[in-house]
Amino acid sequence: MTVENPLNFTFSFSLTGFDVLTAELTGLWGVDNVGSVFLNGQMISSLSGVVTGNFNVLHTLSAGPGSTAFFAGLNVLSFDVENRGGPGAFRASVAVTADAKPVPEPTTLAIFALGIMGLASRRLKKQF
Repeated sequence: MTVENPLNFTFSFSLTGFDVLTAELTGLWGVDNVGSVFLNGQMISSLSGVVTGNFNVLHTLSAGPGSTAFFAGLNVLSFDVENRGGPGAFRASVAVTADAKPVPEPTTLAIFALGIMGLASRRLKKQF
């Protein structure tokens, strides 16, 4: 059996400013005939065999919180699909969520700055 139409659908998203450890990708997908889903090069789902269920029923795909597949910056989600004869089809729906990185409170920054200034003044006093 030969592959007639290998196709790649690629989507990118950024997690800059978000806590990567809380990132979660969920979705549904289907393909006529076979395919695989990759997040930053790591396979997270695949549909094999030339069966109508690969497209007539949507299948889940996911990468949960704490997954090593997520990057702190740009992330790439790719679908590699193959039509092995007859009409071809592909459908997908994906959502990505993540918590924003915590921003230090202004009082915490002020206390930190005062501590640094205190250490610097102690060193200056010891030099004279």
